[in-house]
Amino acid sequence: MAIWILWRVGRKIADKIASNKKGRELEGSIDYSKLTYDLPQYNSFATQLYNAMKGGGTNWEVVGEVFGKMETRSDVLMLKKAYGVKDG
Repeated sequence: MAIWILWRVGRKIADKIASNKKGRELEGSIDYSKLTYDLPQYNSFATQLYNAMKGGGTNWEVVGEVFGKMETRSDVLMLKKAYGVKDG
């Protein structure tokens, strides 16, 4: 049991490190001058997506609404970065 707990904790740490690395890689490709919204709005969109997809089903209407608001490639990348830090 103790081995499993140590493995699980180690796995969570490794996942967090990988997530942070991906976030830094994405940040380099985001053109901040082409963002449609202010930065907190992307966190709000990410929360809406998370809530729409958690649990047993997906609320596709909300997913479509959020992605319908993404006007540029940088918008999508920023949304992906914001969503990537959500804990499940």
